[in-house]
Amino acid sequence: MKPRLDIDKKAPVAVTLFSGGGGVECGLIEAGIRPVCAVEFDPTKPELSASLADMHDRNFKEYGCKLIRRSVQDVARLNFPGIPRTPDFLHASPVCSNFSPAKTGGEETQVDIDCAEAVAKAITVLQPKVFTLEQVPRYQKSRSWEIIKSQLDVDGYQTAIAVCNMADWGLPQARVRIVVLACKDFLPELPPKQDRISWYEAIADLIPSMPDSNLVKAQLPLAKGKNPLFIHRTCEIRAVPSDRCANTIRRSFFTDQNGNNRNRFADIWLPDGTVKQVTIPAIARLQGFPEWYELDPCLSVSGQMLGYSVPPLFASQLFLSLMAQLIQLQTPTMEHQQTEPVESTCGLQISFGWTAQYLPAKTVTRRDWKDSHAQKFIKAYERGDRVAALDKDKRYGGKQIGWCKLACLPYKEKLSDMPISDVSAEGGMVSTTKEFIDKYFDGDSSKEVWVIRFAFLPGETPTVRITRHELDRYDSPHWFVTAIAPYVDLHGTVGECCVGGGILAKSLNLMGCDTWTNDINFEVHADYHVDATIADNWANFPKTDWVFTNPPYGAEATQILINAYNHAKRGIVMLLRTTWDEPCEDRGDWLYDFSYTRKITLPRFKFRKDKDGKRWATDNCTIAAYIWDKKIPCQPSISLPASKIQLFHDNPENGPSWETIEFTFKPAMEVEIEPQKCPMGDAHTGYLYQRKKGDRLIWEYRYCNQNYYVAVGKFGRVKTGIVNGLSGDRILATVFRVKESVPNQVVDVNSLCQ
Repeated sequence: MKPRLDIDKKAPVAVTLFSGGGGVECGLIEAGIRPVCAVEFDPTKPELSASLADMHDRNFKEYGCKLIRRSVQDVARLNFPGIPRTPDFLHASPVCSNFSPAKTGGEETQVDIDCAEAVAKAITVLQPKVFTLEQVPRYQKSRSWEIIKSQLDVDGYQTAIAVCNMADWGLPQARVRIVVLACKDFLPELPPKQDRISWYEAIADLIPSMPDSNLVKAQLPLAKGKNPLFIHRTCEIRAVPSDRCANTIRRSFFTDQNGNNRNRFADIWLPDGTVKQVTIPAIARLQGFPEWYELDPCLSVSGQMLGYSVPPLFASQLFLSLMAQLIQLQTPTMEHQQTEPVESTCGLQISFGWTAQYLPAKTVTRRDWKDSHAQKFIKAYERGDRVAALDKDKRYGGKQIGWCKLACLPYKEKLSDMPISDVSAEGGMVSTTKEFIDKYFDGDSSKEVWVIRFAFLPGETPTVRITRHELDRYDSPHWFVTAIAPYVDLHGTVGECCVGGGILAKSLNLMGCDTWTNDINFEVHADYHVDATIADNWANFPKTDWVFTNPPYGAEATQILINAYNHAKRGIVMLLRTTWDEPCEDRGDWLYDFSYTRKITLPRFKFRKDKDGKRWATDNCTIAAYIWDKKIPCQPSISLPASKIQLFHDNPENGPSWETIEFTFKPAMEVEIEPQKCPMGDAHTGYLYQRKKGDRLIWEYRYCNQNYYVAVGKFGRVKTGIVNGLSGDRILATVFRVKESVPNQVVDVNSLCQ
């Protein structure tokens, strides 16, 4: 069913340039954004461009989209007449044929530069809240991109550019493009990635109705195996197995080198010998177009439109994410919200049950409401009211955990018409529309439900359940990680389940770990926002080698520790009070069964100032790192003095800059010491670090907090080498093997050992 959109002035609006048949517009509409103006005319292909414009008009005129059938360059010369200023979104997809790898010998032309200058002028004149651009990867090395990027910088936009394979967002096609996101008020982010879908999963239901076909001679050698194959007829003839995404769909599939139309471009071979001719509706689905889009009856026109288009499946996820970021930015903070007139809230509420923990990832919810109840939400949207977000129904003790700001007019839709992009936007642990319908609506895909799109606005209200105690609001220093790391084989994926200010996670990243983060407070930037004391919530986290965290010091710490221990494959590091290992009622039995491997007592750190805010004071506790390593026996406990901790500081004000921390502690190379030359007497792995000594750059070898200053030549070209080190007054000669190659680096080591 085609989405309904509010066409009054309250709806988010977008302008598109080089619009083609409207792939971006499809995505905008699926995201609840109204395209108000589109510019489409290519003077180098006037007939095709006219047909694409006709297709665009047929599909989007009902949304009040004004189609300007002139080139973007012409419209720019006239200063973009009739196009609204300051739209929510401005999108451009300049013609990419000269930059495409499919075009041999393609070079940037003056027309390409003129198009880029027109886009740059559109940015300056229209001043959109968010600007987006899609192009082939080679475009980012062009003069055209330099022109656009320069204008974004001049106009004060923060710009992010990423190379995206849209298969990572659920498109059943490998399609690599650069995506540019720019906004003045924040640095936009891409939406979260989705599971990949094979071409066969996407179009299996269409195959029986496809016309029969025969393979041409060049296809025959590829027709073998036990699984269906997607076999191209044009360009380079290749067979794509049924468990993979389709290859990139290009305009050239549908025309030959002379510009003549092709009616047949690909076949599907089935293991029983049946051959089916791939149809345009199948290509449309592989390109992520919704079923409601009306294609041109001419196969070649529709095929070329699809080859040119931005996949709507990707576009809808992108604009849903951007809209949520934009709405959240434009919404007052909770402090200001509480001082607003009562009229800005309507008394309506939505309870989310067990999915409340996924609210930061949710932008839509589907409800089997009576129409009379839904009308209240329609009026709330028209008035701009906020709706209370509850963790569960108030009848069962539910409490408010934030607000929902409606993003568009609520509307009804059959579950069978639910776009795949909404599966992730709904949150929760399902990956397909079928799983979603089975889980929440008893598998009834014919049911018509109300769709409510929103941005979740976390905030502290008197009834907020999920929060931190005030005394637990502290930031751990980086040296908590770097002091402990030599005693722990930290590697692989490391979880920080109580991330707070994020310094521990950043330090773990410097140590070469792949980290994920979580915090119970929705206002904290983290990958997840769930209560780590609840065991079931840990199923949301990735598979993890280590958990390294500084949890709250109250009763929560024990349950977090037990959950972390059960989740981590290798072990956990918990920063707790030195008295925590007392056999108290809540943990005595567990500690008896699961003794820690090592305890490292650390110097005191002053997390906060005294009550007068004048001097840094301790909170009367000394911290220890409790280590549970599942692969090694117990080790003797130790106390680390401040003198043994590089860049130690006892309060946040005395700490070094992050640049200094990064330079000092980021490993330059991992090396393995051979046993016969090892000063510690056995084989082990350590790290080489860059360090400044005066005006010179030297290398430092670090293992178990013993430092060996090393003088080395070029790294990266050799498999073995000699480390000349200092240990007290002795000079050591140690043989090492390079475990990871790094770029060539030359170090001036004259008089290093003098």
